[in-house]
Amino acid sequence: MNGLLALTRKELRIQFSSPPMYIATAFLLSAAAMWFFLVHGFLARDTATLRGYFAAMPLLLVLVIPALTMKGWAEEYRLGTSELLLTLPLRSVELVVGKYLGTMLIVLCMLLLTLPVAFLLMPLGEFDLGQIVTEYIGTILISGTAVALGLFISVLCTNQSTAFTGAAGLLLVLTLIGRLEVLISLPGPLAGVLRYVSLDTHFDGFVRGVLDFRALWYYLWLTSLCLYLTAVVLEARRRA
Repeated sequence: MNGLLALTRKELRIQFSSPPMYIATAFLLSAAAMWFFLVHGFLARDTATLRGYFAAMPLLLVLVIPALTMKGWAEEYRLGTSELLLTLPLRSVELVVGKYLGTMLIVLCMLLLTLPVAFLLMPLGEFDLGQIVTEYIGTILISGTAVALGLFISVLCTNQSTAFTGAAGLLLVLTLIGRLEVLISLPGPLAGVLRYVSLDTHFDGFVRGVLDFRALWYYLWLTSLCLYLTAVVLEARRRA
């Protein structure tokens, strides 16, 4: 446990000393605000809800999360510190979880910075607190899945740029694939499969304030799968 916490603290130090983390935070906050007030037109609407604010999160996370995860393992390979990590008396899964927890704590800090938007707008109408809580739960879940996927891509790469591009590309596909039927005609079963695979489709219920346990299971399952695959790759490198 001490080793796991030490690795988590190490990841936090790396992130807080990394310019991409601050750039990603500034991008998330500014882009979400611009979308909500300028594109979505919150002030021109009759209803007081943050649905439009959170609806943009899946696409914004496509760029934000890879900026945080690209250094996860790719940078360790570049600096040659991965060999040191693999010699630590920690199981591969503990190394993966340590990296994951460190990155997720950064994501949670970023999401905390969005809370003032909710507090500042509450006097403008009767906001549904339950819906806002559900929207944050959904955002944390989809972020957790994106982080796990980003770290998996990073463990396969030796270059940060490749890790960022690979993670962003895969996240973009998984986010938009559920909307493919809007552009082209698809057979019913295929459209259903694509909707189920899509990160964005499962997020819709949370944006509406609905705590969908099927979506909850989907995010937790995909997160666990990505973390497991990352541990498998690390274990293979350790035995090589």
